Amino acid sequence: MSRYIVERLNPNFGYFYKLGKTLHQAQTEWQKLEIAESEEFGNVLLLDGVTQVTSRNEFLYHEPMVHPALTSHPNPKDVLIIGAGDGGILREVLKHPVKKAVMAELDGGVVDFCDKLMPEINKKAFKDKRYRLEVGDGRKFVENTKETFDAVIMDMTDPFGPSVMLYTKEFFKAVKKTFKDKKGLFVMHTESPISRPNTFMQCNRTLSEVF
Repeated sequence: MSRYIVERLNPNFGYFYKLGKTLHQAQTEWQKLEIAESEEFGNVLLLDGVTQVTSRNEFLYHEPMVHPALTSHPNPKDVLIIGAGDGGILREVLKHPVKKAVMAELDGGVVDFCDKLMPEINKKAFKDKRYRLEVGDGRKFVENTKETFDAVIMDMTDPFGPSVMLYTKEFFKAVKKTFKDKKGLFVMHTESPISRPNTFMQCNRTLSEVF
C-alpha cells in the first residue's frame, strides 16, 4: 500500500513524495526506523518519519561532504565520522588513502539495517579493515577520546531535538581538540540557507566563534 510523505521545511516551503512497500520497520532504543521503497528515489531511510537518505540520489550529498575537504588536506590519514550510519560518508572517505576511519554512531540499528537493506549505499565499506564502529553518543566519544584525527565529518540529523547538543560552541571546541595539528578540518551539514535561513545563519555564527 502506498502513501505520501509530506515534509514542511518552513511555513511556505516543503516537499512530498510517494512511498511504496515498507521493507523494514523497527523501534530501536533511540528512534523509529523505517526503510521503504520509492519509485522516484529507490529505497528510502526514514527516522521518526523524517527522510534521511535515498539510495538513488544519496551521492549528491555524500560526495560533496567528503571530497572537497579530504582533497584539500595534505595528508588525511585518520578520519572521524560522527553519525552517518547509512555508510555513504564512510564509502567516500575510504576512496582516499586513509589509514583509519572511525564512525561514532548513536544507533547501531541504523548501521545494521542499512547494511542489510540498503547495501548499495555503503558498497561493502563496513567490511573495510580501515573502518571501526563505535556505537554510542558521538558527543561523548569526541569529549573522551584520546585519539587524534586529520579530519572530522559530522553527518547528523537536523539541529533540532536531541541532535541540537552537537551544534553548540562547546561541542565544536571539543571537536577542535581532536585535531592532530593545525591542518585539521571539520565538515558538517547545516540547514538550507533558502528554506531555513535563520538556522543556517545560527550554525554559521557558532562555527565562526570556534574555527
